[in-house]
Amino acid sequence: KQMAEESAIQNDIQMVVKRYSEISDSLLTVTDDEIKKYYDEHQYLFEQEESRDIDYLVYEVKPSPADMKALEQKMQDIRERFNTAENVEEFVNQNSDVPYSESYYAKGELSPVIDSIIFAQQPGFIYGPYIDGENYLVTKLVSFKNLPDSVHARHILISPNEKRTKEQAKALADSLKKVLEKGGNFPALAKQYSDDKGSANDSGDVKWFKQNMMVKPFEKAAFEAKKGEYVIAETQYGFHIIQVLEKSKDVKKAEVASVQWRIEPSSATYQAVQNQAYQFAGVNNTVDKFNNAITKEGLVKRVANGLKTTDRTIAGFDNAREIIRWAYKSKKGDVSQPFEFPDKFVVAVLTEVREKGYAPIEQIKEQLTTLVKKEKKAEKFIQEFKNNKSLGNLQAIAGKMNTPVMDASAITFASFSLPGVGIEPKVISASATLPKAQLSAPIKGNNGVFMITVTNRTSQSAIDPKQTQMQMAYDIQTRVDYQAFEALKKLANIKDNRILFY
Repeated sequence: KQMAEESAIQNDIQMVVKRYSEISDSLLTVTDDEIKKYYDEHQYLFEQEESRDIDYLVYEVKPSPADMKALEQKMQDIRERFNTAENVEEFVNQNSDVPYSESYYAKGELSPVIDSIIFAQQPGFIYGPYIDGENYLVTKLVSFKNLPDSVHARHILISPNEKRTKEQAKALADSLKKVLEKGGNFPALAKQYSDDKGSANDSGDVKWFKQNMMVKPFEKAAFEAKKGEYVIAETQYGFHIIQVLEKSKDVKKAEVASVQWRIEPSSATYQAVQNQAYQFAGVNNTVDKFNNAITKEGLVKRVANGLKTTDRTIAGFDNAREIIRWAYKSKKGDVSQPFEFPDKFVVAVLTEVREKGYAPIEQIKEQLTTLVKKEKKAEKFIQEFKNNKSLGNLQAIAGKMNTPVMDASAITFASFSLPGVGIEPKVISASATLPKAQLSAPIKGNNGVFMITVTNRTSQSAIDPKQTQMQMAYDIQTRVDYQAFEALKKLANIKDNRILFY
């Protein structure tokens, strides 16, 4: 109940903040003794899990200008032979990475690269070679047809299964078609016989669909059938008894056939990049050499920090297990041999090794130095606030310290951050307990040192204590479950060695 009541209280505050950023770190000096003292007093903050840091260099394997020229020449040859090919389907299947598919497209449905060009030509026209995305293509306009833009149909699917052979399924489909043609009840037959249970419960209805949305034999039969006609189409799912219920208005559609090759580097290009990666790794086999070579050659170094034994990815790689395993088997400063991926090679250097436990001072010295400087700034600002508190109000103190008075409204005990400042739990906590109109003591926060006063305190509509209790119970249970698991994990004398094997 108390929690619910306190959460309903809103505080409007004024504050003066001296931000740590007002003093440049370069103006402060820190001794090793100060660093050690801070570390000893705050060692609990520096407990860490086992992890590794790496820097890495990526050699992309991309088609060279020579590869592109050779590919263009091959596609020009394809174009010439395509022009005289008698059987378009056979030619495409023999020469393309993607098999032939009899499809018709309305204007606007083809790739923007060729759409307007195709609809301005006559059947037999060939366009290309041209690049579309990661492919080189030659496209032939086969024919134009006036076809519906979309079709509304229903079907009954008869599939071969453990109880009936393909021949028996075909015979049943033929029989049901005859029943329907004599006036049979389609919804009832669909519910009784169809193996497509999704549509069977909706009278066999597959709704409206456009071309290239269904499997080809089904689509072809539906688009070519007359309204009300029953037709049978065989697909990989079985035999479909289809009835077209409605058709949209006919539009001009183009049938096109394309020979399509994926743009890929040649084996010679692949080998050249591989040699380049191996040469770099062989010559630059220390951290200094690695970094100097990257600077000298104008290469791009990438960084992956905090790699855990269970991680599987790093930036740019979906499966980087081989690199991560190497990092855990190597010594700090080691440079790897190139790791091979389908379209790239990676050379990595192990820049940091973190063992489980408390981070040693030398490993986090830079971080500790920053924290000690922050403490020194806080001490200076706290003393400055104390010296000026006798002025009696924030406006006078702000004027003396040459900093503005800031306002923050509707702050509650559950607030996460202060507007214009950031995450400041100590300030938020102080605002909840400070008597109205009273100056606070200096508050050492995350972003600076604060002095505040509460200008107004109101209570929202009452919050249901029962609801607050339930939420608190849920939050505590979640935290207990997590902390209990973490405690058991910490106490268990088990080391995860999976990284050694995969």
